[in-house]
Amino acid sequence: MIAPLFWSFVAGAPGALLYRTANTLDSMVGHRTDATRKFGKVSARIDDVLNWLPGSNLRRCILCFSFCGSLENDSP
Repeated sequence: MIAPLFWSFVAGAPGALLYRTANTLDSMVGHRTDATRKFGKVSARIDDVLNWLPGSNLRRCILCFSFCGSLENDSP
């Protein structure tokens, strides 16, 4: 849910379309058969790259909220 919104915000409709295309290709082609193995690996790597940045930002946000939340609960 975060990655499509992120790419839509960063690159507009073309960014969201590129993300969804890579994600769908990874889901449908993947590494399933010998005939599509090379194409599937490329689509899987592109999907991994497009998911890395939004995922890392989300992990940082979760860490910040968890530290701030724990400090807030410790105060009198």
